[in-house]
Amino acid sequence: MGQAKQRGTKEQREAQAKAKIEAFKPASIVCNHCKAEITEVHTMDMRGMRGLDAAFAGMCSCGHTTWAIAGDREAAAGLAASMEETIGQEVMVGAMPRPNNGDK
Repeated sequence: MGQAKQRGTKEQREAQAKAKIEAFKPASIVCNHCKAEITEVHTMDMRGMRGLDAAFAGMCSCGHTTWAIAGDREAAAGLAASMEETIGQEVMVGAMPRPNNGDK
């Protein structure tokens, strides 16, 4: 508990976490199906998922959903496999560059 207090109040820590995720958020995602630009990008809740920094989804006008996942390659592949099992279709995962803000 003492370490958490050193990082600020609960509200400050929540704001820091949200800002970190927003740094990853792309302005748009390219549809994996029709290659159209999806500009309505939604942030997915990644709390408690080790190895993942952020994940986003967008629904294209062609009816397909495209996901963008940032984090370790193995963790992203694991999330994709879980999503495939849940929705019953192949999930294509691409790479997202990490923001260059000096954080490791």
